[in-house]
Amino acid sequence: MLKAIALSALAISQAACVTTPARSDDEAALAIIGAWRQGEVECGIAEPVRELIFEADGRYSVTWLPFETHRDYWGRYRYNPRTHALSLTVEGGNYQPPDRRLSGSAQLEGRTLTLNGISLGTPEYGQRCTAPFRR
Repeated sequence: MLKAIALSALAISQAACVTTPARSDDEAALAIIGAWRQGEVECGIAEPVRELIFEADGRYSVTWLPFETHRDYWGRYRYNPRTHALSLTVEGGNYQPPDRRLSGSAQLEGRTLTLNGISLGTPEYGQRCTAPFRR
């Protein structure tokens, strides 16, 4: 009898651990992590963001002209893969554009990231590019 109860409890606990939706949400949230960049050809005369980096610990950074360890600004991000909502907060930087809009949505499709309602701002030298980001 005790063995049957223990086996039932084990089966219930294993079933509770199998949460496919949570796992797929986690995988979707992980898809944003990594380095993204805008293509020079797609930006035309505008200045592309050459490094938009999302880290697994919830940090991000934006850099127009990478040089050694230089980053333009950085902070923390929150991304909800179900709603595609993305919000960024700034914690510091070498150049922080005043015209940033740091909340909106992020659409991930394969190796392409499109920001909607979000502007990383105008670079210090040049025009802002609105092209999508690619890996």
